Amino acid sequence: MRNQLTTGKLSILCALYKLDDALNSHGTINPKLPSSFYDTQRRSRAPVQVPGRSFQQLSIAKTMKLCSRWLTITLIYLLFPWPVSQSSANTPQQRTMPLSRSRQCLLVVTPSWQSTNGVLAIFERAQDGAIWLQRGGNIPVVVGKNGLAWGRGIAGLQTFRGPVKREGDERAPAGIFRLSSAFGYGPVNEVRHIKLPYVALTEQSEAIDDPTSRYYNQLVERSRISAPDWHSSEKMRLPGNPYRWGIVIDHNTPPVKGAGSCIFLHVWRGPARPTSGCTAMAEQNLKALLAWLDPQANPVIVQLPFQEFERLRSDWHLPQER
Repeated sequence: MRNQLTTGKLSILCALYKLDDALNSHGTINPKLPSSFYDTQRRSRAPVQVPGRSFQQLSIAKTMKLCSRWLTITLIYLLFPWPVSQSSANTPQQRTMPLSRSRQCLLVVTPSWQSTNGVLAIFERAQDGAIWLQRGGNIPVVVGKNGLAWGRGIAGLQTFRGPVKREGDERAPAGIFRLSSAFGYGPVNEVRHIKLPYVALTEQSEAIDDPTSRYYNQLVERSRISAPDWHSSEKMRLPGNPYRWGIVIDHNTPPVKGAGSCIFLHVWRGPARPTSGCTAMAEQNLKALLAWLDPQANPVIVQLPFQEFERLRSDWHLPQER
């Protein structure tokens, strides 16, 4: 990157010198100069003639003026470098450090792509770039009935080898995802200890999993939608209360139709009952997470099978579970 910027600087600096030389040279104007350097008063657009000059013909004062102009061009360029474009700033190192802005991280590791059980470890750090410290012990979790598959999250994980998540595949998404909000059955005034934005679920709350709907991958209140256009959804008030408490995992956001929808952390039905694509755990563990998570810390969740965790741990600067 540094070599590219240096080469670019030299090229632009040479162009500035040529421009200055064209304005002060004898004969004709460089044909590549903008039309503003031509005499617009003449229909023939003949080039403006500049009297021929050389260093021998110039007086000492004029020679010093010309040198001063060149020196000014050089100093201005060196002191005020050209800004790097957004695409140039997105270096490979930045793309492979998706946890760089987070201070809270949930790490879920399963034995393989097909495994339905795993463990969750909680990590925190005081500031960006500091060492991750584990908070408490490992928590047992269940994932999708068919295991994990690469999902759409913070990094471009769909480019890796392995299964890719699709709507209805009953796999939980693998990768790194933001934790954006929470929900539950309790009213807002009873959950003030939860710092994430909170949604109180009602009998009208639905998670839309119909890829043809404009509300795809959204949690909505049916009574507030004037013209519901979906043919498939999940009621959030269910027997067994799996959504009594929950956290939204930002998978497939903004949504790509058919790439998977409505992925949550929620209460499990038991350690032998995998989900349709979410990650679930015992209620007391989920409630503890809800009390701890802080949107100011940019919380994320990392979900990987063990082999991928080992491969990516160093490149992504992932925390290490005990």
